[in-house]
Amino acid sequence: MDTIAYETHERAFDYKVGFRIEGRYELLSSMLNGAMSNVFVGFDHRIGRKVIVKFVSLGGTGAAGAISAKREAQIIAKILHPRIVTVLDCLIVDRFEVIISEFIGERTLADWILENGDEPKSPDESLGLLYQISEGLSAVHRAGYVHGDLKPENVVFRGPTELAIVDFGLAHEIGVSVRKGKDAVVGTPAYMPPEVVADAHCTYQPTHDVYSLAVIAFEMFAGRTPYSVETVDQLFQLYSQQVPPLPPSSLRPELPSAFDRALRIGLSRRPKDRFSSVSEFIQILRTNRRDSIPPAAAVGRPSRGTLSECDIPFASKRF
Repeated sequence: MDTIAYETHERAFDYKVGFRIEGRYELLSSMLNGAMSNVFVGFDHRIGRKVIVKFVSLGGTGAAGAISAKREAQIIAKILHPRIVTVLDCLIVDRFEVIISEFIGERTLADWILENGDEPKSPDESLGLLYQISEGLSAVHRAGYVHGDLKPENVVFRGPTELAIVDFGLAHEIGVSVRKGKDAVVGTPAYMPPEVVADAHCTYQPTHDVYSLAVIAFEMFAGRTPYSVETVDQLFQLYSQQVPPLPPSSLRPELPSAFDRALRIGLSRRPKDRFSSVSEFIQILRTNRRDSIPPAAAVGRPSRGTLSECDIPFASKRF
């Protein structure tokens, strides 16, 4: 799915494969030509290794919620964790800021999902990958930030089974409020939490990433996202009408009913009704791989009722 970006600055991008930055970083192949950035696989001739080269318009894209490349690099540099990409350099080339980061690989979680098609892998394999993503996100949250643009394309395989989170172009400090609403949105609609499109101002909290991770979990378990939306207007209409998604077990009957209830909470319309952390969400899924989910009080959420009570119910309530 393409990233939707509004209010972006018009800028010509004419760097091509073969171009060298400061005689050191050579552009080998194009990975992404988007509204917010242009990304290449590159080669660092000084060190002798592949890198990722990301171009962003000097001063940022102008899109609401987007940050400058320098700020993105500074955020990544503060999060030292194997599940997070490592930034190597940040520099200015003409009218662009450029981030140089480690080359992890080109296979993403989106590729993994596509490879499995209509027959998703076992829940255990999906849970193993989701746990890795939660480890990375927990490190981001401990550092005081929200990723803000979590989606399968921003999770990259580091080898056959290891994952790392990339692209912090929409990251913000926890508690920061950004002007939003459906006419000023950046991101991929299918993975956006409701508050991004429904509220005039969005205050970034870890529950933002909880929602996006719940969408990814749903997609990994069921083979599709909870909502089939491609535009912000479609997403706004769904949230306004509080249209419920089907429970994943209706698409894959072999899934535990406990997953239905956990995903219902992760996909709650109101941030306060979601799991308070990504680790809590994944732990519930792992603990209840084959069992029923206990009452909320048993997992430290006494203020939110039982796990059968949620702001966005699934279409079926037979648990």
